[in-house]
Amino acid sequence: MIRKIISQALQTMKVHMGEIIRKLVEEKNIPRNKIASCINTVESYLYKIYNKEEVRIGHLINMSPLLNFNLLEPYFELEELKGIEGSQWNTMKRQLEEYQKALTKSENENKKSDMIMDYNKRLVKENEELKERNTRYEIIINELQSKENSAMGEESGKAITDEKNYTMRRGKRSKK
Repeated sequence: MIRKIISQALQTMKVHMGEIIRKLVEEKNIPRNKIASCINTVESYLYKIYNKEEVRIGHLINMSPLLNFNLLEPYFELEELKGIEGSQWNTMKRQLEEYQKALTKSENENKKSDMIMDYNKRLVKENEELKERNTRYEIIINELQSKENSAMGEESGKAITDEKNYTMRRGKRSKK
């Protein structure tokens, strides 16, 4: 019933709701995938909506919070619709307000999630940098230990050689 009245009213006013939606989407620079997801459809279907003179009321209600514009508002002023029972309009207005609140809450949660993801990415990057530094330090430590062991080995070998020489010299003295 309401749909038929709205359709007739739009025809008499020559209002093209799809065009209004397209202009709002462009004006607010909202990604097509975001609009499509709010009405549970694919992006390609949006072009069909943009070309329609009338759009499903459910789509209007769902898109309104995202567009930050009450898409039902043009209908409230139509003479043909003034005879509709006020409670129906109030119900639709209340639904729209609920959707707007839910959208705002969802956007806030998305912002928080984005911040957490950015923080986690930074932590992962810092962790990778620390691992890389740690690997470089381990290489340097191993090289230093290797040089130290090599130097100790040379000293040890020299000490053994010195002791042999001393023993040999001593042995020669005792023979005399």
